[in-house]
Amino acid sequence: MSSLNSGVRSRSPDDPGRAHPKVISGEKALKRRKPDRAPGSSKRVPDLNRDDPGDWVIGHHRSGLVLRLEEYRPTKIQSALAGMKEMLQKVPRPGDKKDKTEKEVVLPVATTPSEAATTKIKTKMPLDNKRFRINFAEVQRMKIRKLQCQLVRHVVNMRYDGHESPGWEDTLEQYIKAIQDHDYMETRSKSTRDPFLATGEFSIDNYILNSNINPTLANDSTIKRAYSIFPWEPHDSDDPSRRFEPICGTRSNNIARTSYLGFKDRVLLAALGGAFLIGPMWLMVLHDGELTGLIATTGFVALFGIVMAFFLQEGKDVLASTAAYAAVLVVFVGTSTSSSSETPGASS
Repeated sequence: MSSLNSGVRSRSPDDPGRAHPKVISGEKALKRRKPDRAPGSSKRVPDLNRDDPGDWVIGHHRSGLVLRLEEYRPTKIQSALAGMKEMLQKVPRPGDKKDKTEKEVVLPVATTPSEAATTKIKTKMPLDNKRFRINFAEVQRMKIRKLQCQLVRHVVNMRYDGHESPGWEDTLEQYIKAIQDHDYMETRSKSTRDPFLATGEFSIDNYILNSNINPTLANDSTIKRAYSIFPWEPHDSDDPSRRFEPICGTRSNNIARTSYLGFKDRVLLAALGGAFLIGPMWLMVLHDGELTGLIATTGFVALFGIVMAFFLQEGKDVLASTAAYAAVLVVFVGTSTSSSSETPGASS
């Protein structure tokens, strides 16, 4: 049997040494070699079928399609802030109703004169505490890989045959479009809520995921784990369409959130810039001397350059901003040094 990519050839009855032109398709050959495994279990990656690389691509990306979330572990500061918020929420307010407990409550209800039935009142909770995440960018990477395989096949055929491969222009156009779409998905991932991420951290996404993930996949021990970025929202509503923000958010909320985040970034940058100017000034005034000025200038310029390298993308911008800051400090050091040297002569 030859390799899977070239198909399985049968011997011709006329000439046992020659191969009959009839071939078995790569898809049928793959079916012969596929192991019988349960859905969601570990599976051997099939060989690449040049005519249809879809199964091979799925085999390489299958482990990253569905991830199981680890429970959210906040930092100490976040835990303290969450505790303060919880204490404030527990403060009774006029007109508030009593909180509903999540424990099972059994209430006797007389249905007939002869017997009484018990009605169990429970809060609707999931069968387990497992939550999952699906990143649609992984599916887009699958599409890019599949188009790459098809494009490579076109180029190899053109190099080997010397003739134009049918459909290579459309495949190239689809490949470029898929990469552009992936770049757009990466840009949207920087948003407050990534629309290309279905994650169990949010109740509405968790409802959709639990409605589609079967117990076999949920209990699969080979599924990859991922850390939770946000705290898990509780299951506080039987109706998943109630009290939840629409996907991608509303226009007014997005504008307000963007304005708030922009204002917070500007305030942070203003405070950072003021600290880099006022900090060395206070240090050199309180501890006068040439050595203090040189050490403070060197340290603050180096620290400022590292901060600019973190925030800025272009190297020339980092160099220009660091040089400008160094010039300001050098002028201040020179002025303070000259004034301190002239002070003893003026007093005498």
